[in-house]
Amino acid sequence: MPGVHRTRYRTSGDVSRLMFLSPADLASMLEEEAIVTAARRLAIGLMKRGGGLHGRHHSDALADAIFPGR
Repeated sequence: MPGVHRTRYRTSGDVSRLMFLSPADLASMLEEEAIVTAARRLAIGLMKRGGGLHGRHHSDALADAIFPGR
């Protein structure tokens, strides 16, 4: 179901999960500075904590490309 959903991650606490139906909807969301800032904060926070469920799949090069100056 599209929209904003609240959830909780063990490593970062409460977060808002954004659900969308199409790539165009995602692109539109990513034009919102508040959404980009929150996504950046969450992603970097998860990477810094390490040891998460998907930590072995993190790519510092990809994170640098998406979030310059992290």
